[in-house]
Amino acid sequence: MEKSRDGQVIRTLYRDSVISIIIAAVAAMFGMLIDGIIISKFLGTDSMAAYGIVTPLFSIMTAISGVFATGSQVFCAKHLGAGRVGRAREVFSVCMYATFLIAVGIIVVLYLFCEPITFVMGARGTAAPLMPLCKDYLYGIAPGILPVLLLFIFNSLMRLDGDPNRVIWAVAAMTVFDIAGDLVNALIIHGGMLGMGISTAISYYIAIAIMLMHFRKKDIIFRFSMKDVHPADLGGILQTGAATAVGSVSTMLRNLILNNIMVAVAASTAVAALSVRNTLNTLFGSIMMGVGMTTAMISGIVYGEEDKHSAEHLLSVSIRYALIIGGIQAAAIFLFASPLVALFSSGKEDAEIMTVYAVRAMRFYAFGLPLYGINQVFVNYLQGISRLKLANIVSFIDNFLYVIVLSLLLTPALETDGVWLAYPVSEALVFLTVWIAARRERKALHKSSAGLLFLPDVFGAPDEDIMEAAPKTTAEVSAVCAALADFCRARGASKKEALLIPLCVEEMANNIIQHGFSGDTKKHALELRVIKKPDAWVIRLRDDCIAFDPGKRAGTAFDPQDPAKHIGIRMIYGMASDIQYVNTMQLNNLIIKI
Repeated sequence: MEKSRDGQVIRTLYRDSVISIIIAAVAAMFGMLIDGIIISKFLGTDSMAAYGIVTPLFSIMTAISGVFATGSQVFCAKHLGAGRVGRAREVFSVCMYATFLIAVGIIVVLYLFCEPITFVMGARGTAAPLMPLCKDYLYGIAPGILPVLLLFIFNSLMRLDGDPNRVIWAVAAMTVFDIAGDLVNALIIHGGMLGMGISTAISYYIAIAIMLMHFRKKDIIFRFSMKDVHPADLGGILQTGAATAVGSVSTMLRNLILNNIMVAVAASTAVAALSVRNTLNTLFGSIMMGVGMTTAMISGIVYGEEDKHSAEHLLSVSIRYALIIGGIQAAAIFLFASPLVALFSSGKEDAEIMTVYAVRAMRFYAFGLPLYGINQVFVNYLQGISRLKLANIVSFIDNFLYVIVLSLLLTPALETDGVWLAYPVSEALVFLTVWIAARRERKALHKSSAGLLFLPDVFGAPDEDIMEAAPKTTAEVSAVCAALADFCRARGASKKEALLIPLCVEEMANNIIQHGFSGDTKKHALELRVIKKPDAWVIRLRDDCIAFDPGKRAGTAFDPQDPAKHIGIRMIYGMASDIQYVNTMQLNNLIIKI
């Protein structure tokens, strides 16, 4: 095998994707942060404690949307990586249909059983006076459940569909309207917790209205059609996205248990401090979730392509981004914990006590953030490569098991500090667990990220039957094609195949370099893979230039004034047994079978 790719396409794709996905993920969670700040600032500690009691319900919504968002994203990415655009559309349609039905069901349940739900959440005993506040907020925000679920799903899929900026504009509008609505409610209308919930629900609908404009475009991958709704696809989405559900449900159960631990240790002020910590985590944690979501999306594509070397590049760059972004956040949180927590302080005596707890909570939290990012990378990567059982286990121990066990062990001696300390220690234990699992599977751990790939030894074609290259000039293309002819003959290619395969590569690669590389001022990259399979030769070309579907050029009517127009592309389409083109995540992906 000739291995000359440097992973530039993956690095560039990850960098461009992670920025937009983080912005969208942060903004999508910003509504909760805004509500938490304004509730604490203007409605008081009781309202903030009530908000903390009902926030585990948001974990349920996050679980549901996470299952469909991650499941459909990874499922669609695998189909697109293999060139199956029609199957990706079918997955999208069933995802939209199921999400609508589930959202309506949740809204009905919340309105019919609001009181028993808040009772189970913790509005009982000494916290029983908080029940009316909990109910008011849930009554207000319940109608917004549908756009909340859709927001997470669109955030995932619109990047695949080449429209990431729309998500950013949508959540920016949502944030502005949520802040304005919350302030009007708190300072003018005095609508209390009910008004806070209504304001947030309206802002989510505004975001979804902007996102739906995407589907007016012509050249998009995803379109809803009832004819494409196949219930069998739902199982694949749920199975693939299960680790996200495990994480969200585990988080909900964890917060329920920790609420009760805090009530026993230091009453409602500690619960309010935990609520502040959890609310700020919606901001900082969502940044790390954005890193993980980017990993899931790209890993689905490279898994569909059966590209082990791209998987190695992806895991390496993902871990690096998690460490850098997590480290910067951790330093900022530790240094500015007091002003961050002060956003939630109303200046009252009980609020001052809460602030002391919350500042310590945030400083302990900072230590575990980089490792939390790495653990998110692994959960999402494992989902992308279909190691679903292991992804579920890592998600469960990360979001529930280790934190709860450590909290129960440490709080008798350290009181509230025992809970705060449990978080960073648990992240270290989760990473250690993943490392041990990789070592047991690979028998020996590589120094590079290859030792953490969790891929079978035989993944796709054997290494000796794959030739890879990353030519940057037409001269390099010529050299690659000369080597490719020898590669094909050495693997039993017929004379016709040994001639046709380099010819296809030369025509398509030169076309990309001559027209795509010079189409703008950006630096571009082209990656080539030629694979010998038992029943065919497969040529894969991937580049980050402007969208270009060679099939449209091949279908151009013959021009008698210019008989040579598009002749190379037309010739290849006439000789190849199958050609698939997909433009996803602003990458051109061309698969040619000979």
